[in-house]
Amino acid sequence: MELLLSLRKFTEESQFIEMQELLKKNDILFETEVSNSSIDAVSLRQTLPEFIIKISQSDFLKANELLAEKAEHEIQEVDKNHYLFEFSDEELFDLISKPDEWSEFDYQLAKKILADRGQTINEDFLKHLNAVRIDSLSQPEKRQSGAVRAGYLFALLGGLIGLAIGWNLYTSKKTLPDGNLCLPISRQTETTV
Repeated sequence: MELLLSLRKFTEESQFIEMQELLKKNDILFETEVSNSSIDAVSLRQTLPEFIIKISQSDFLKANELLAEKAEHEIQEVDKNHYLFEFSDEELFDLISKPDEWSEFDYQLAKKILADRGQTINEDFLKHLNAVRIDSLSQPEKRQSGAVRAGYLFALLGGLIGLAIGWNLYTSKKTLPDGNLCLPISRQTETTV
C-alpha cells in the first residue's frame, strides 16, 4: 500500500467534510484522521480537535489544482469587507510567497487583490516564489539540542522516555506543499552517505 501524506489539516469540521466531498467527486482516494482535543501543556487550555486528510503523493498535484479552481470561483463572490482587503501590498506578497501557511481561498484572493491594485503577477513569478518556498522548507531543521539533551538525561535515568524522545527525533518528517517528504537532518545525512 502506498504511503499517504497529509494534504490538509482543519480545525473546523465543516471544511473537513467539504474537502472530503470534493475529493470523492473527483475520484481521489483519501484517508481521514481525527486527533482528539487535548490540553496544551504550555497554556493549559484545551486545544481543538484536528481533522486531517491524507492522500497519495501522486494525487497532490491534482488535489491542489482542484482546490485552486474552487477558490477561483469563490473569490468572485467575496465580500469587500474581507480582512485581506486591509492588507498592504507587501503583506499580500508575503502571503502569496507562503501559500502553504494560508488557505487556497486566501491565496487566490491575495493574487486577485494585488492584480486589482495594478501589481503584475505572472506564472513565472509564482513558479519562482514556489521554488524558493520549497527550497526553504526543504532545508534541514536546526538540531534540537534541548530535546537531544533531555533524551540523554532520561536514557540515563530510566531509559523509556529517552528512547521515546530519540524515536520521535529519528522518525519525524514533514510533507512539503508539493507532496514530497523532507526528512530530519540526521536521516538526510544517512541517506546521502
